[in-house]
Amino acid sequence: MINYIARHQFGANHIRTAERTDARAIWIPYVLVFIAISFNFFLCFVNTNIAIISPAHVIGAEVVIILMTLLVSYRSIGLYEAAAVSAVVFYLMALTFVRYAMSSTGEIDIKIIRDILIPIAFFLLGTRVSSLESADKFVGFCAIVVSIFCVVEYFFFDTFIRYFDIINYYISRGTLDESEYWTGKLYINSVRPEGRSLFPFLGDTRVSSIFLEPISPGNFAVILFFWAIVRSKFERILYFGIFLMAIFITIMADNRSGVYFGVLAVALSLVPISYQRLAAIVAPFAAIVVLLGFGFANPTGDIDNSFSGRFLFSGLFLMSFDISNWLGFREAIDAYDSGYGYLISRTGILGFVALWYLLMSLKGENPQFQMYRALCGLYMAAAMCVGQPFSIKTASLLWFLLGVLSTMRGQFRFARIYTGSGSPG
Repeated sequence: MINYIARHQFGANHIRTAERTDARAIWIPYVLVFIAISFNFFLCFVNTNIAIISPAHVIGAEVVIILMTLLVSYRSIGLYEAAAVSAVVFYLMALTFVRYAMSSTGEIDIKIIRDILIPIAFFLLGTRVSSLESADKFVGFCAIVVSIFCVVEYFFFDTFIRYFDIINYYISRGTLDESEYWTGKLYINSVRPEGRSLFPFLGDTRVSSIFLEPISPGNFAVILFFWAIVRSKFERILYFGIFLMAIFITIMADNRSGVYFGVLAVALSLVPISYQRLAAIVAPFAAIVVLLGFGFANPTGDIDNSFSGRFLFSGLFLMSFDISNWLGFREAIDAYDSGYGYLISRTGILGFVALWYLLMSLKGENPQFQMYRALCGLYMAAAMCVGQPFSIKTASLLWFLLGVLSTMRGQFRFARIYTGSGSPG
């Protein structure tokens, strides 16, 4: 009898311990995503107040975050997923060595592998989350943190830059040269030469919050808006707080594209899901054609920091490609304002098509997943016209939330990928 009670008591204790472990483990994906969003902010603090940060520290931090993300996601990585990821990495490495052989610089640039692994790793991490309610809370938490530091940076500017010397951090990490130091302690694009576009009475400075530069908070606000409109449409509850913080961050960062994407998201929510998916499928290829056409039509146009100027640069940049650039055998340098130029010259047009097919082949019956996936595709297609939306600071959250939505009941990811046992779907 004593042995019987002891065995069952041990079993009960074991179950309670497992439940406590699961309760703690459920937050691990969120912790990883928040670290990915904010680690540069903490490194900037260290660089300003404790010790100098080197490029190796930043690279090492990103590598550790990606590896930890893949490690936590290991239960979502079956044979098919492992084979797919391995094939992508092998293909990119092969092209990297081809470019190295054809280059005269003698340098191997593997940044593209990191840029492609980020969406894969964080999508898989999102599949480890089973509760949309906890994802809602996490999105709200991140929005509050970013909003708070927007307020601190704007109203307590001297205190903010005393602890976060942004420009010197970017110089220390090797992103900027000291000759580009012209905006005080802030990043070089924190002040528009032509002045603020949204609510000019707020002053010329664009707030960067925990992202340290103003483009990322604008992209972060776009993700907030996408999440809020998808959740509001299908839950039939207005996510007013998320909408409000997305608008606030967009205004403080003076992010014009955030306004365009907000209008796009509202318009997309009014059309059937099948049309949304079709628009996302053709968007990048239509964008490439439009960029090339714009470049052909304006071969001597002015290239400035305006949207049209950057759009023209991207078109002319693609026009300069030869066959080796289109095949990914020779990288195109100075592609900062051309996401398509950067991605195609490093993955090849065939690799680009394959990666887009991978995104669009994500299967699922849940309309929230389908709409958010379409928004992600349209966002990437548009953003690559004038920049490179691959930064882990915002890409981690974008693809993580797509992974979260992919695990809803009746939902499976690739045609051959599913969670749990039994048949998929």
